[in-house]
Amino acid sequence: MLDPVIADCVPLSLRFPTGERFWTVMRSDGTLPRIVLQFALEQRDRGSSSRLENQMRRISALYSWYSSKLGIDFEQMIVAGTRPQLQHVRRALNDYRTQEIGNPTGESLPQLSAGIINDCITAWGTFFEFAVLPDNWQSGPHPLETDSERTTRRDYLRELSFALAQLRVPESPSKPHEPFTAEELSAVEAAVIQGKSQIFSPVTRPRNALMYRLIRSGGIRISELLKLKHEHLPELETRSQKLLRELSQRPRTIRIVRQPDDPTDPRATEPNVKRGDRTVELPDRLMSDLLAFAQTTRVAAHDFILRRQDHDTSPLSLSRAQGIAKQIQSAIRRECRGSDDFFFNWHRLRATRAVEAVSEFFPDGIRTQLREQAFCAYFGWASLASAEPYLKSLVFERKAASFERQQQRRREMSA
Repeated sequence: MLDPVIADCVPLSLRFPTGERFWTVMRSDGTLPRIVLQFALEQRDRGSSSRLENQMRRISALYSWYSSKLGIDFEQMIVAGTRPQLQHVRRALNDYRTQEIGNPTGESLPQLSAGIINDCITAWGTFFEFAVLPDNWQSGPHPLETDSERTTRRDYLRELSFALAQLRVPESPSKPHEPFTAEELSAVEAAVIQGKSQIFSPVTRPRNALMYRLIRSGGIRISELLKLKHEHLPELETRSQKLLRELSQRPRTIRIVRQPDDPTDPRATEPNVKRGDRTVELPDRLMSDLLAFAQTTRVAAHDFILRRQDHDTSPLSLSRAQGIAKQIQSAIRRECRGSDDFFFNWHRLRATRAVEAVSEFFPDGIRTQLREQAFCAYFGWASLASAEPYLKSLVFERKAASFERQQQRRREMSA
């Protein structure tokens, strides 16, 4: 279900000279809220254009609610973490859920789903944290509470975080996120790389096998893979250059480049590179196969490496890549006994690589809190947030194993 249409304060789409689409919020009088504009610029490099658009839709709903229900401009005050103000947030969220915001006809509309409501709470919480930065924080009595003093920034964030957590709506339980087992990976590799299932033609099998290997070894997102161009690859090495690189122990890397709204991309729905630019190390054998494959896919129309087929030189679309994943899933279900509920997609394959990487990084068990920034920097990943559900069971399992080993040592020392 789509978000409600906001009449008083609407999301606004702009374009930079580079062609990149940028989202912010515009009032009905044509002005741009200062804090929202600063927040949008700060969030610009933290996700895709569609994510920023969704955030602006939620924030525009909040601005419209304060204007229509309380008769004030939200920009002129920063919401304090006191109890009356938290009641205002609850009222705004309830109106948002029942789609009373931006509904001048007053007609009854179905309630929004729990997922959309929780996304709204997340967007509001992120925006509130930015709004109370020292440059934006205002002191003095609250505009709506003349008998109450404004709380401190620290108390505000603590109380607001607790209040928003209480407002979250329980969602229906989803299927547990589990990485692929070794047996499942062997079956997939036999179908995709070795071609035993014959689900792909001899023309498309090298491309699909390369996609599998790049995600399996490099942890590359499928959207990043679809945006990979020839210019992002290293140049072919001579024998002497390869020898010097091996002596210096320098790995070979490819570049992941975030280029939203690429004018050279002919696809109707352009894949999103969600994170910023980064480099990904690949094994020498995989890098050589990638460079050899790239030499066969050069066309004048575009610079993308993955294309549909030999007779169709257009770039491979995200919907077609998802269709390939469904073909793999159907083949495994059909040929492997006891795999009727087998589930395959590219994200699960990438998350499996994340679980393996954590296992390699903490071979003796996780004894301290996992520090994502250091871990991502070590492996060259932008974020592990999307693989978090797959990592939870591993973290708990490793902590329990580590605790058991400590208890065993203590028993041995006391004996």
